[in-house]
Amino acid sequence: NLAYDLVSPGNLYFESKSYNGIQQAEQDTVLEYQNRLFVRQDTLPELKVQPMSNRSANRGSVVYKLDVNTYSGDKDISSFAYACERIYSNVNVERKKSIDKKLRTLLKYSGLEQGETEREKIIFLENYIKENYFNVQKGGDDYSTVEGILKTKAMSEIGTFRLYDGLLDVAGISYNMVFTCDKSNWRFDAEFENQLSISDGLLYFPKSDLFIDPMNIFSRGSFVDYDLLDNQGVFIDAVDIGDGFIGFGEVKNIKGHTAEESVAEQNINWTFDPETETGEINLVKKSTGYSTYNYQIISDLVPADELEEFKKNIVKSSFGEMELKNLTFENLSADKYPFEPLTIKATLPAEEFIEPSANSYVIKLGEVIGKQSELYVVDSVRTLPVAVGNPRTYRHKIVFNIPEGYILKNTDALNMTITSGEENPVMSFKSTYAINDNQLEVNIHEYYTLGELPKEQFENYRKVVNAAADFNKIYLVLELK
Repeated sequence: NLAYDLVSPGNLYFESKSYNGIQQAEQDTVLEYQNRLFVRQDTLPELKVQPMSNRSANRGSVVYKLDVNTYSGDKDISSFAYACERIYSNVNVERKKSIDKKLRTLLKYSGLEQGETEREKIIFLENYIKENYFNVQKGGDDYSTVEGILKTKAMSEIGTFRLYDGLLDVAGISYNMVFTCDKSNWRFDAEFENQLSISDGLLYFPKSDLFIDPMNIFSRGSFVDYDLLDNQGVFIDAVDIGDGFIGFGEVKNIKGHTAEESVAEQNINWTFDPETETGEINLVKKSTGYSTYNYQIISDLVPADELEEFKKNIVKSSFGEMELKNLTFENLSADKYPFEPLTIKATLPAEEFIEPSANSYVIKLGEVIGKQSELYVVDSVRTLPVAVGNPRTYRHKIVFNIPEGYILKNTDALNMTITSGEENPVMSFKSTYAINDNQLEVNIHEYYTLGELPKEQFENYRKVVNAAADFNKIYLVLELK
């Protein structure tokens, strides 16, 4: 039995809205001198734990907000408009000329002036701030005023927004503050304005169509936590009312990224000599966007004596404890992100992928792309939408040099096409092959264009994910002609 009561003094009027299977609250019409909202409900459907789902955002919930205080005369207290006015006035505070002079000096050190485009300038500035200033959970002028932050190099949340506001103002770069929510925990609701929907702040630069997250030290440029993107938010503009400016909010879409902005691409060249039963597998892997989000930025925070172990862990997710030779990394630093791809080069131990038999060799070609995710065992009934994560693309090109006098068998297994079924599929795994001049060339293209799918698409999603895992299991046979 579900029972919910919200009782408040007679001068405070609350509104509420229920989500995900909970009945809407009723107003008590009998109670005097107090206000009461209540819910009485006998049953609530079970919220199952299912893979690839935002369980928190799908929980049954009752959200309430203070709307009116008749004693003070305040109305729309929890509205976006009310919040935007307060946020704007708190961030856009008057600065001394001496502070602006210090901000100009900081801009020179930041490398902003070296940027050729506004986008580059913003990311250079963001990178400098995040590497030299630190977010703290403290109050007081030392952390909340620009003057204090320049001394302590530490800043609270309001202080962070004030520092960016001062720097961007001095640099002459226009921006909007944007407030939204983490959609894995709460779905933005423009019809019921409340603080849950505007819990997270971003900065938006309309000229460059660029979002940054000033509070997240692990993000750069538009590659912020994807649960804040592909969403809605309140964009705050400054409006001149004659005797000053106020913040005016408008709900707009926060666009996400395309699958082509986060690409993991592998090029593999494989040679094998049956006479010596030796071979070499050369790998070049390039990653962009979210595919390298957790590596390039974090690398600058790794202690020097732990950096080699950090590098090994990057490749361990694909190849486990396998000993890789000639392992090198290019662009493994925050200042290269998101401008340059993280490039990994290595030589894989060929003996791990070949098994000799009586008169032939088993070629474990499917394993050479690294271990793939799988979703083989799941509930029979899907009840929740599918949280895919950021849109992304995987490409693999494998070239196997066939030894003179030998042929490959079971190559037809390399032709695979699994899609979501539409004319223009929203997700797909496709593998093709060709043999020319004693070279087997395999090309794989896998992509996911949406961050969330309806529950009806879960089975298609599962098939596409498992297609990559199924490819891991493909073995070829190399034998004499």
